[in-house]
Parts: sequence; C-alpha cells; structure tokens
Amino acid sequence: MKATNDLSMKPASLSFLRRTFSSLRYRNYRLFWLGSCTEHMGLHMETIAIAWLMKELTESPYYLGLLAVCKVAPLIPFAIVGGAVTDKVDRRRLLIVCLVGEGLISVSLFVLAHSGAIVPWHLLFAAALSSVLTGFNHPSRAAIIPNLTPKNEWMNAIALDTVSVRTAFIIVAPISGYLISWYGTSILFGTRAIGMTVAVWWLLMAEIPLNVISSKQKGIFHNLGNGLKFAFANSLIISLVLVFALREFQVETTNVFLPFFADDILRSGASGYGYLNLAQNLGGVCGLFGIITLGNFKYKGWLIICAGLATGLFISIFSISQWLILSFILLLTFSGLGTVFENVSRVALQSIIPDEMRGRIMSLREVMRGIFGSLASYGLGLGGEYFGILIVSLLFGIFIIGFVLTLAIFFPSFRNL
Repeated sequence: MKATNDLSMKPASLSFLRRTFSSLRYRNYRLFWLGSCTEHMGLHMETIAIAWLMKELTESPYYLGLLAVCKVAPLIPFAIVGGAVTDKVDRRRLLIVCLVGEGLISVSLFVLAHSGAIVPWHLLFAAALSSVLTGFNHPSRAAIIPNLTPKNEWMNAIALDTVSVRTAFIIVAPISGYLISWYGTSILFGTRAIGMTVAVWWLLMAEIPLNVISSKQKGIFHNLGNGLKFAFANSLIISLVLVFALREFQVETTNVFLPFFADDILRSGASGYGYLNLAQNLGGVCGLFGIITLGNFKYKGWLIICAGLATGLFISIFSISQWLILSFILLLTFSGLGTVFENVSRVALQSIIPDEMRGRIMSLREVMRGIFGSLASYGLGLGGEYFGILIVSLLFGIFIIGFVLTLAIFFPSFRNL
C-alpha cells in the first residue's frame, strides 16, 4: 500500500505555506500526526504536574533527578527489545497497546491524586512504567513515519512530527502553569488518558503499511542480533546515534532543574515555570521550521556540530541568568538549536537504514536516552543537592561543548554528512 496517493503536485509548485506543511497532504500521515498532537497535549500537562508535585512533596533536586532517571533508565533494556518487536509485529497495533497502557497509568495517578493518597514513590513508579511503554512506543513511531510519505518528504515529515510534540507543549505549558497556581496539581492528572484515547481513535482511522516480511519470519532475538551487527559495523550510524546522547544531556538539564530555576532563582513560581516550559517548546518549533525551510540541504554534519556547540554555550549562560525574560530567551534559543541537531540526525539516520531494520536501529536512539539520560539526570540531581544547580548547569553546558568537539574530531564520516 502506498501512502503517496493523495496529491501528485511537486513540492516546488506549491506555495511556501503548503511546502512547509507538505507532508500533511498525505491522509495517513495526517491522521498519524493528529494522533501525535492529542497524545502529547495530555502527556505534557500531566508531566508538568508530576514535576511540580514532586518539588512540592520533597523540595529536593535529588528527587527531581531521580524522577528523570525513572523516566529514561528502563529504556536501556526495553527499547532494544521494543525495536526488535517493532520489526516483527504490526506496528500500529503495538503503538495502540502502548497508548492504552499510558492511559491506564494516567487514570491510576488521577485516583491517587484526587484521594490525597499520592506520595513520591507513586510518581517514580509511574514514570518508570511509562518509560517501559516508551521503549516500545518510540521505535514503532519512528518506523512507521517513513512509510507514510515518499522519501523526498522525510525531512518534512520527521520535522512536522516533532512539531506536533512541541506545539502541544506550547499550547498546554502556560495553561498548566496557571491551573497549578489556581487549583493545584490534582486538576491535571488524568489529562494524559484523554489525550491517549483520542490518539488511538486517529490511529484506527489511518491505513498503516505492514512490515517487511523478512523481519517477521525470524525470531526476535535473531533479528536483534542482526540489527546490532548492522549498526556497529557502520561508524556513521554510531556517530548519529551518539547525537541523541548529546540531546539527552541538554534535555535533562532543563527537565531536572527547571522547577528550581523558576521558583528559587527567578522567583516566578508556577506561572513562571509554565512560561519557561513554553520557551523550551517554542524554541523547538522555531528550530523545526528552520529545518523545514532549508529542505534537503547539504552539510548536515556541520550544522549538527555548530548547533551543538552553540547549545552548550547558551546553557552555560542560562545557568547564571537572574532575570526571567533573559532566561526565557536563552532557553528558547538553546532548545531550538537542540531540536535542530536532533532532527537533522534523525533524518540522516533514517535515510541510511533499510525498512526491515528500521525499528531496531531507531530503538538505539531510545537506548541512548536511557543510558545518558539516566547518568545526566542522576548526576544533575545529586550535584544540584550538594553543589547547587547553578554550578552543575554551568558544568553541563561546558561538557556538551566538549562532547560535540569529540564527535567532530573522531568521526570524519559525520562531518561529511
């Protein structure tokens, strides 16, 4: 089944606006994209509530770091298995099962929050369980997208998929901040279940092509071994996968410390926390539209390197800012740059792997999130507890600069993308 049967117009003949959203011309991708929008609106509202509630319950950077660890650590084993399962089963059904599981977790938190029985370990356990499902969710999502549009639209489709995630956060972040200020966190629990339910409905309407047969005929662990051999035999794949580790350092710096920057340093409370979350995702959307405008450009490797270096620099400056407006601008800027190097890497990686291995190779992205996200989150939480969040954030910004320089020096194929 082809996903290219909606329109035959060439992208060059379209207006700027239609070129920017060209992937949405394809019905199946459009339905998939709408599902992503509704899924992430509910997810982000509940994520903001969980982080703020953990701060209220503990007043500890260590627990915020531990919460971030629980969100990513289970990805280390489960994303690898999830990638192999993705290449063997119906990817849409697997994605729907994951969404239903997320909805059940959300309902459980709703009951605990509204009964007044919720405690920190409930939030940690829910985060870990959600991460297990993410290990299956994200490889299946990544493997589905290239089958919904022609190859020349992949840059646009992948960027717009991330736009759906970021736009959802832009919409709900300030709303969530004000709702927490007025009514507390309990009102936001259960929103994830609503978003997941609507996302399942959109997915059921879409026609998703089935997997390549050769991967389905072999056992999961046989497929897993072949996928890992393929990945580690290619230095370009390894370098692109390591970019996701770089992105994780940037993301976890804000995930762990943002509530404390908002409340304790910038003195802006829950509403300021909402605005900082808005900046983070608005910057991401700006970066994504920049990628879309560039199209299938040359020198992808150098773009990733420059964006990564600038990200580390702006994180370092953000760590010493004492003004909400300046912090908003800095956060917007380095979030946009981080989105650029992450999504350009995704497109480059998708373009060099065969479809029957797509789930397994793309699952390595989640493994990087698990390994380096756990290290970053725990290090940030522990360091913030003993040395203060300003010093630790500054050091992480410097570390990101060193990480990018290492990639640029030791992976020449990466520079030549």
